[in-house]
Order: sequence, then structure tokens, then C-alpha cells
Amino acid sequence: MAESTNCVPIVPDSLRFFQTEEEIFSAEKQVFKHFGTLHKNERFSLQVILREGSRPGRDYTFFLRTFDPTKKLIASLPLGVWQEAVGNYCTGYVDERLHIYKHCDEKGSMEFSIQEDGQFIEHALTQK
Repeated sequence: MAESTNCVPIVPDSLRFFQTEEEIFSAEKQVFKHFGTLHKNERFSLQVILREGSRPGRDYTFFLRTFDPTKKLIASLPLGVWQEAVGNYCTGYVDERLHIYKHCDEKGSMEFSIQEDGQFIEHALTQK
């Protein structure tokens, strides 16, 4: 995934369903785009949301977000980050077992999984 003008911003009427409470009340100008659903079962769906911020330079974050069947946000995990103004850069991916691998320049490598209730859990890093 990369910065994309091919993905339409989420319409204002639906936006609050995709945002965290902090994002809803933020004064920062932000654009949100829905990149699709990676997984869905009877307990939660895993979706990719892009947030484009307003800081100078490139400012975007790809989030993995889980939602319950009523579309209530369960959990949010930043996966890919490019925030040029503050020097924050992260990359990551999700494998077929829904294990999440993330690497940030400042924090190093991290590994997560998703619990049955849709919460993200960080694990001690394992060797691949």
C-alpha cells in the first residue's frame, strides 16, 4: 500500500464509525480512506484505514482496526507510518494466520496477534 489517490475518502456521514474517539475530537485536519476488509468472522472484522494528517511533508498512517458485527470499533493498531515532520517511520504486514509484524525505525521490530474478541496482543518477538 502507498499513498493513494485511487481510494476515495470516507464520506462525512460514515466517518465517525471508522475513527477513534481521539480522532473524532481532534482539531487537526485529517482525511480518512477505507482500504478494505482483510478478515471477517462472526466476532469481528479486520479493516485497513488510511489516515492522512496535515503536518508538513508526508504525513500518513495505515491502521489495522477491528470492528464488532454492529460496526463498533474494538481496537486500532498503527501499521504503516510515514510522518516526515517528526521522523516517525514504520512498516508492517499481516500474514495468513493474522499475525502482524511491524518494524519502526525508533522502536525496532514488534509482533502482534488478534484475540478472538478482536483485541490486538503484542508478543515477544520470535525468529522466523
